[in-house]
Amino acid sequence: MMHYTTELLDDNTLLFRFTVPAEEYTAALDDAWRTHKARYPVPGMRDGKASRTMIERHHGKDVFEKPALDQLVTSAYRKAASEYPEEIYYTPTVRVEQHEEGKALCFTARVQIRPEVRLGDYRAVQLQPEDLRRAAQKAQEVPGEQQSETRAYLLRSALVDRIAAGSRVEVPETMIHERALSMARSLEQRLEQDQSSMEEYYKACHTDREHLLADFAQAAEDQLRARLTLLAIARAEGLDATEAEYDAEVARLSGMYLMPEEKLRPLLAHREGIKIRQDIAISKAADWVAAQVRQQTAATS
Repeated sequence: MMHYTTELLDDNTLLFRFTVPAEEYTAALDDAWRTHKARYPVPGMRDGKASRTMIERHHGKDVFEKPALDQLVTSAYRKAASEYPEEIYYTPTVRVEQHEEGKALCFTARVQIRPEVRLGDYRAVQLQPEDLRRAAQKAQEVPGEQQSETRAYLLRSALVDRIAAGSRVEVPETMIHERALSMARSLEQRLEQDQSSMEEYYKACHTDREHLLADFAQAAEDQLRARLTLLAIARAEGLDATEAEYDAEVARLSGMYLMPEEKLRPLLAHREGIKIRQDIAISKAADWVAAQVRQQTAATS
């Protein structure tokens, strides 16, 4: 049976160490042979009839190693990642350390996890006069019926930014780069819906992909810093998602995607479920910050 351990290398880097028994590795090699043997002809043998030993002797032992390793590594990592209690970001970096048949398969997977945020004295953080002025000015730029909501949103964002500034929030470059790439993909999809292209966008805006990603990187860092700060506030204030809140969100998604809940829930059992719970906690933390804003602005008015 596959076994793994975890090691926290730093605040946001986790290392999985996997050991797969020798017999499971041999079975995976045999499965790869049965699946792919027709691709490797052996002189004097009918296609698909050559033994694994004959094919490996003629084509090399690695012909079945790669599919066997892919299958075992993917299966083992998915199980470990689904059992890890924190959110894992992005594709793992895998290093196979031993894959000799007859011996246990050993490999590692290095992943990024949510960075630890060390909140400062967040309850004492105050909006500053410039925050109030900036929010009032920006609110004047939108239609009258939206001004109050816009001002409240801007003040909430300003207070989150000030809480983050007084805390230790280190956003890894990997997360920033991946978020910037995601923003670029979203832009490309919107352009395609409008019958346009990235090339036309670059030309119209006098930019290129490198500069676009650089521009997105700052916005990506700001978004991630705010999200991480709100998650930390949620934990500090005990604002985790309740089972009732999670069930309500699953019911909402079930209606949105026209999928029965009993079919949807298994899909949300691990990483997606963790993200849903975090989104609920972030929303509750944002409401907590909004309440602080209302108290502070009421005291100054």
